[in-house]
Amino acid sequence: MNRYKISISQLFFMLFVSRLVLSLTYLVGSNERVMGSDYLFVVVFQLVTNLLLAIPAFLMMKQYPGQNVIEASQTAWGKGGMAMAVVYGLFFLLECIHSVGDFGFFASTTMTSNLSSFWFSVLVLVAAAYAATLGLEALARTSVILAVIIFLSVLYVILSVTPAVDPLSMRPFFEAKASQFAKGIFQSISQNPELVFLLMLVPFAKGKAKKGFVVWNIITVGSILSIDTIGRLALGNVYYTTTFPFYTTATVTATGMAQRSDALTAAIWAGGAFVKVALMLCLLALALERIFHGKYRKTIIWGGAALVAVISPWFSRNLQDLIDMGMYPIESGIVLILCAVIPLWLWAVGRHRAKGGQEVCENS
Repeated sequence: MNRYKISISQLFFMLFVSRLVLSLTYLVGSNERVMGSDYLFVVVFQLVTNLLLAIPAFLMMKQYPGQNVIEASQTAWGKGGMAMAVVYGLFFLLECIHSVGDFGFFASTTMTSNLSSFWFSVLVLVAAAYAATLGLEALARTSVILAVIIFLSVLYVILSVTPAVDPLSMRPFFEAKASQFAKGIFQSISQNPELVFLLMLVPFAKGKAKKGFVVWNIITVGSILSIDTIGRLALGNVYYTTTFPFYTTATVTATGMAQRSDALTAAIWAGGAFVKVALMLCLLALALERIFHGKYRKTIIWGGAALVAVISPWFSRNLQDLIDMGMYPIESGIVLILCAVIPLWLWAVGRHRAKGGQEVCENS
């Protein structure tokens, strides 16, 4: 298999778009509201959290050179590694449903009707599925262009809203309890499924992955912190009662393009969602095609897209109930297991076999 299909910079452009689009349509939970301005410290702490959670991934990749997490599982556990293909495949499918469902809720409550949001989501799914069938290389090239456009669009909104900024609107710091910080840090893990994506994608990228990860981590967290901070400064107490802070922040300006905040926000999301959904469908195929020895890739992609189209409307309708039932902490636990616990387990198995004189060979 040709491993070097994309560059490290292209990989992290994709992950940047995937992470940033979540921040633009993220439904603020009760924990963020209770913590007030102190939640900004949780955002900053993601720099540390991401670095710590990436350590098991890089340890695993060093122990199993040139292999992604599915291939490493097959090397470590033989046919038992097929179970990992199913587990990771289901995760990518659920994340896809989550992402499309989030936008369905966002669109139906903020921009347009349920019918329009459903068909808009279907159009994004069709485009993303087609892009996924073209391969990782084509998606990576497209992601670089869209990443620049999305970044500039978000920057435009931030600059446009600057005149409405009032430092006195920021709630006081250091009001939250230590338990709230701990809960906020743990819950923030759910916002970083890209840490799981790394386990699948790094073997396909040429370049220095560790350096690329550090740069991605700093730029991504910095961008999210800027978006969050400007919203609090511009909206004041309204920030803590609004459903989608970025959308509401964009509407407080009365200049130029941002007067059409619906269209601007929809365009930003559509570009980001296209990349994120196409990436997850690619990952779904990469995981499940191992079960079928490299066959049925297009069937897996289109079948996954069809499932997302069917299930995501239900997700949208029940999103608030799912959040109240603890969706984000549960998702954090799943991400933690997939990006840290399993890779660490694989690393330990590889180390044990190496000490016993068994070499870990590359799975072609």
